Amino acid sequence: MQNTIDIKHLSTEEKLRVMEAIWEDLSKNEDQIESLDWHQKALQETENRLAWEKKR
Repeated sequence: MQNTIDIKHLSTEEKLRVMEAIWEDLSKNEDQIESLDWHQKALQETENRLAWEKKR
């Protein structure tokens, strides 16, 4: 089953509303969403950099 939505005709405001609705729906089941390896690495790098800068 293929579901597609033609969003070309939507205004920027409407597109943002759709994005917010999707994000809100996904957030309800965040435990079912697996974080990607690259994302975890990026978060760790940021934490390490902030800790290093705090020590200076």
